[in-house]
Amino acid sequence: MDYYAMEPPFEISEFEVMTKKEAQQHFDWFVSQIPDRLSQLKALYAWSSENDALPLDGSPESLIALWEWFIPLVEAEPKSYEQIAKELAQLPEWVQEAYLENPYEFTLSTHSLINDIGIYFGEVFLKEFPELEWGFVTKPKSLVHVNRPIVILKDASFELEPRQLIYTLTLEVLKDETKKETLRELYEFWREYL
Repeated sequence: MDYYAMEPPFEISEFEVMTKKEAQQHFDWFVSQIPDRLSQLKALYAWSSENDALPLDGSPESLIALWEWFIPLVEAEPKSYEQIAKELAQLPEWVQEAYLENPYEFTLSTHSLINDIGIYFGEVFLKEFPELEWGFVTKPKSLVHVNRPIVILKDASFELEPRQLIYTLTLEVLKDETKKETLRELYEFWREYL
C-alpha cells in the first residue's frame, strides 16, 4: 500500500524565523490536511493489522493498539560522520553527549508515520476535550513549538505539541525502552493538565 509524506505545496521557512503570516499560511494548510492524514493512517493500519485489531476510533484506548502496531514499523539509518559532525557543531556543548547516544535518523516512512500518529494523538485530545483546538503561538520565539501547529485551550493555558511528543517516544523505540501502553500513558500524563 502506498503511503505518501505530508509536504506543503509551498516553501516554508524554519519555524523559529517564520513571520506571523507565514505561520498562519502553514497552519491553514496543515489543518486542511488533517482529514487526509487520518484517513491514510487508518487505511494503512486496517490494511496491515490483524482482523481483530481495535479500530482507530479516536478513543484513548485505541492509542494502545496504534502504538503496538507502530513499534515494529520503526526504521532508522545510521547518520553519516559528516552529518553527525555538522549537527554537533550546531549544538551547545552540554547537549552533545546526549546527542551522540542516538546517532540515527528515521527513514522517510517512519517520519511520515510519526507525523500522522502525532496528528491522531492530537485529535484524540480534541475528541475527549471539546474546549481544545488546533492552533499556534508566535511568541516568545524561544518556545520549542513556536509557529508550529499544536493543540491548545482557547485561552492558551494548555499547549501540547503532539508530533514532537511522538518523535520523542519513537526515539525510545530505538532504545527498546517502550511498550504497547506507552502512548496511552503519555495521554494520561497530559490529560492531568486539563
